[in-house]
Amino acid sequence: MHRTYAKMHEQYGPVVREKVHKDRTLLHVFDPRDMQIVYSNEGPKPTRISHRALAKYRQERPHLYSGPGLFPS
Repeated sequence: MHRTYAKMHEQYGPVVREKVHKDRTLLHVFDPRDMQIVYSNEGPKPTRISHRALAKYRQERPHLYSGPGLFPS
């Protein structure tokens, strides 16, 4: 999975908008400075969904992670 995101970053740059469904778009932000800009421009009720594959990966490795620990954006 990390290779996929590394390739996405290399190919498209530090901010990537990915349409995953007819009514769902994910925003991938690779630079923490850009994350600050995104969060400061959100409306009063932002929608955040977690990445289920990453959550499952972390949940299946309790010796490494205490929980999903995801901060979806």
